[in-house]
Amino acid sequence: MDAVSLSTPPPNSFDIVESDESAQINAGIPVDAAVCSQCIEETLDPTSRRYRYPFTNCTHCGPRLTIIRALPYDRPKTSMETFPLCKACEKEYSDPADRRFHAQPVACFECGPTLKLCDDSQSEVAPSSLGAIDAIQAAASLMKQGKIVAIKGLGGFHLACDATNDDVVSELRSRKQRPSKPFAVMVGNTEKVFTYCQPSTESINSLESAASPVIIMPSQPVTASRKEVSQSKIAPSVAPNLTELGVMLPSTPLHLLLCHDADIPLVMTSANLSGNPQCTDNEDAFSDLRGIADFWLIHDRDIVSRADDSVLRQTQRGLQVIRRARGFAPSPSPLPKGFEQSPNVLALGGEVKNAFCLLSEHGAILSQYIGDLESVKVWEDFQRTLNHFQSLYRFEPERVAVDCHPEYLATKYTKATFDNASVINIQHHHAHIAACMGDNLLPLEHDKVLGVVFDGLGFGEDGTIWGGEFLLADYRGFQRVGHLSPVPLPGGTQAIIQLGEIWLLG
Repeated sequence: MDAVSLSTPPPNSFDIVESDESAQINAGIPVDAAVCSQCIEETLDPTSRRYRYPFTNCTHCGPRLTIIRALPYDRPKTSMETFPLCKACEKEYSDPADRRFHAQPVACFECGPTLKLCDDSQSEVAPSSLGAIDAIQAAASLMKQGKIVAIKGLGGFHLACDATNDDVVSELRSRKQRPSKPFAVMVGNTEKVFTYCQPSTESINSLESAASPVIIMPSQPVTASRKEVSQSKIAPSVAPNLTELGVMLPSTPLHLLLCHDADIPLVMTSANLSGNPQCTDNEDAFSDLRGIADFWLIHDRDIVSRADDSVLRQTQRGLQVIRRARGFAPSPSPLPKGFEQSPNVLALGGEVKNAFCLLSEHGAILSQYIGDLESVKVWEDFQRTLNHFQSLYRFEPERVAVDCHPEYLATKYTKATFDNASVINIQHHHAHIAACMGDNLLPLEHDKVLGVVFDGLGFGEDGTIWGGEFLLADYRGFQRVGHLSPVPLPGGTQAIIQLGEIWLLG
């Protein structure tokens, strides 16, 4: 243990004082955390003052990134600023012995966010008109009747419906213009995961963790005996022609109560038109989802930062991250040995499935999943999120890394925004290899590795489009030692989407 000598007498007490504004932010942004076991118990306890309160949280769980407007992380700098604490919550917040001591989003029925159910005319639907005690029970009842409900969650809206009703799932596909891509399913507890899937121990641990991601895992084969045990079989149209299913557990008290009241598996997919970002604003949700949703379950706590559900896949070698968002971002990734004195680097990512990164000596701070930048709304969300992160961390890049493709939007944005002397062009496939090296914490001075990259197309050093690359590479550079032969692509980008026509031409 290291020891230092104090120049002044030590304090005789421990105090939490008001945050001091400073030019440098060293504390990270906390990630959103799924509802903890104590808050679950409290939400379902009829004797609790938070019985059926959909925004129950404590220091162990609740919204973080999605409500933060500025750092340091204090309630007045979040979207909870507009909800002054009642006396009971103030007492919990101020008591060092209470698990809600300085829990910034703490709230209850008396002082916190409220929930309501609306129809497509934005008129509030009285729960009693559906024989329900509250809006959540009413929404659950509607879904059991075959309705599609837009639900405002932690980091955005979901579209939810009965996952056992093939007709309504097919209707959701038609309305959302998503003909075949699989939907995620939310079930109420771990026991029900085993009913529909074959999870590994690692998958169960991850589902029950604070991150609470979607995990893609092998489906449970349906046998005659299993049909007798459970009549609520997942509809074939949820994951057409696949032997895997993406499953998640409730990450908020709101979703917990929905699953409890519906008592069926629920499709839980991002609420957006295909290609657009997930809706976060109530008015936008009414506008964008009209014709898709039948009802809207909304609340009045603003979502400051959009965060889609994180997605992992169960494999024989362990869990593989497919989409890093809610529950993981923006926690920093450790840097390999040799990067300790790294300058501040802003890496803006690619055109498709974009996420950006702020790199400093403290680590690599990856943003949440952004999406495909070709969509105007995703591009606007990219710029908004980037500005928000730079403001939160007070981050000034010394270098800006971009894909060397001259037509990528992030590349054009960089060259129009930053000093060209600070811009570094990175070859697309080399970036993938360097990322894999970093994931495996290979040190900066590691020997060259043979990287095999089959992720798609990228702009090559010779000005042509590369793809199917074999590169002998380290962090600093690469040698192209092999590649697939190029073929004509009549129709350009559209040919990538409609591959069948290319095969016919061949």
